[in-house]
Amino acid sequence: MIKIQAILLFALWLYGDTVYIATGEWSPWVSESLKHKGVAAHITKEAFKTQGDDVQFNFYPWKRSYVSAKVGKEDATGFWLKTKERTKDFYFSDEIFTIKNVLIFKKNKKIDFESVDDLKKYKIAVTKGYSYSQEIDDMIKNSTLKVHWVSSDLAGLRQTLKKHTFDAFICSLSVARSLLQKNFTKEQISKLQFSQKSVFEKSVYLMVSKNNKEHKQLLESFNKGLKILKSKKLINKMIEDSYRGRYE
Repeated sequence: MIKIQAILLFALWLYGDTVYIATGEWSPWVSESLKHKGVAAHITKEAFKTQGDDVQFNFYPWKRSYVSAKVGKEDATGFWLKTKERTKDFYFSDEIFTIKNVLIFKKNKKIDFESVDDLKKYKIAVTKGYSYSQEIDDMIKNSTLKVHWVSSDLAGLRQTLKKHTFDAFICSLSVARSLLQKNFTKEQISKLQFSQKSVFEKSVYLMVSKNNKEHKQLLESFNKGLKILKSKKLINKMIEDSYRGRYE
């Protein structure tokens, strides 16, 4: 019996732990339909792998992902922007990658802005459950920015093409390009334009609940792995591969 227990303990040490991560659909960064579950999921899995840990991604609506990780049903949740509200409940990893968000609108519209403050003169479509930088989040909360809520990025793009009551839709540039390519015709895509100026560029992180007793170990393991991937320039390569459609 003692020998069997020793073998089991050695096997657990050898193969490491499985980290359970809650996330939502956010193609091309993370999706159940993509190879490796998308580039963000691939980066995360490879980072943990360097430390001997496996990863399982569980897909839910974004709000449920947040709550599941917060109460401890999952070990962590990805992939999120850092906000004051979220830092109340979670510890954040090191930066995984940076996203560029732009305005998307019909070509017959004219949208001019130099700063986020200039958006107050427009009605902007935003996706439920998302953060759009602390400044924009505060503007939405204080009702100084007129917003139209959509259920998803795909819904936002579809509504932008139709007759609507808003002026423009905020979306990650890479996400918008991916969704347009998969779900719209060339003729439909030709009717839309992206703002040349980004609304904001923000880093994306893995979050671990402050209620998780293993938060220090989890984040230390992930950050170490992330550092290794960055030192080998593997993250940039993975992101370039994603842009080339190699995760499809």
